[in-house]
Amino acid sequence: VAALDAKYTKELTDAQTRNTDLQRRLAAGGRVRVEGRCSVPTQTETASTSRVGNAATVELSPGAGQNVLNIRAGIISDQEKLKYLQEYIRAQCR
Repeated sequence: VAALDAKYTKELTDAQTRNTDLQRRLAAGGRVRVEGRCSVPTQTETASTSRVGNAATVELSPGAGQNVLNIRAGIISDQEKLKYLQEYIRAQCR
């Protein structure tokens, strides 16, 4: 159990460190960009219509970027806890 705890604690710490680094970069004026896909129905397309391609990028405001990174931090924490608990249960139920 101690080795399992050490493994997942390190993974969580590494992921949190990466997220904190991203938050610091954003606070220092960095940007958060989100890639996405935009589908345009065929009926609405015309030869002269300009449209966003399949690899569009949106730049978020600093506040929105911070919110995304805060949500990401929560997701990282929850995922690592779940992985730990699943592995713990596997180890104990053998």
